[in-house]
Amino acid sequence: MRLRTKRRARISTAIISACTLTVMLMSSCGISLDKSPRAIQPATSTTTTIDMPSINAAVSNLYFVLDESLIPVPTKVPDRATSTLISELLKPIPKSDEQLPIRSAIPTGTKLLSATTRGTLLTIDLSEEFDNLVGLSRQRALSQIVFTVTDIGASSEATSVREVKFQIAGEDIQVASPVRGDVPSAGVCDFKGLLATKDQLTDATIPDDETRQELIDALDDRRTSLDRICGK
Repeated sequence: MRLRTKRRARISTAIISACTLTVMLMSSCGISLDKSPRAIQPATSTTTTIDMPSINAAVSNLYFVLDESLIPVPTKVPDRATSTLISELLKPIPKSDEQLPIRSAIPTGTKLLSATTRGTLLTIDLSEEFDNLVGLSRQRALSQIVFTVTDIGASSEATSVREVKFQIAGEDIQVASPVRGDVPSAGVCDFKGLLATKDQLTDATIPDDETRQELIDALDDRRTSLDRICGK
């Protein structure tokens, strides 16, 4: 019993000595001792947020009227969805393009109500403002939309669109095709004759030579595509 007691005493003394040494070391290292337990503080970190450009931003050809013909105008758009392209076309001409001698035949205030693709047919429902157009003005406005949504460089959706059917406030309308007369739907071949020629762009009053060449290149690409689809 004495040996056990002495042994316990030696062990207790060793433990006390070790604890005392630990406290002394902590004090010498500048570590403060608290009188009561405290919660461990989580490590802090700094997060830097970097604004990244939209990965969907793109350039697509929107079609406008030059004199009495149509030209493709490469335009920055949020994305290349068919509904986005139509909505962008319905907006007022951007200020950056005001120096170009172009206009839109689509009535101001026209809104896209819906755009539905089934197979190669795209059905577009427009607001009643569009119904104010008649004759050649209406034909040009319809062709602006047809050329924009079927441009091969426009979107993955557009590559499958061959015909466009139009509605106004949910009611089907006939399309006046220069080639086939009144039809329920129309494609680019119906309006091929409305596309401008290279000479028209060359003679147009465009102060920036770089812009002129960009428009000519876009027009050449579209004409090449139309010749392949519709024949010369």
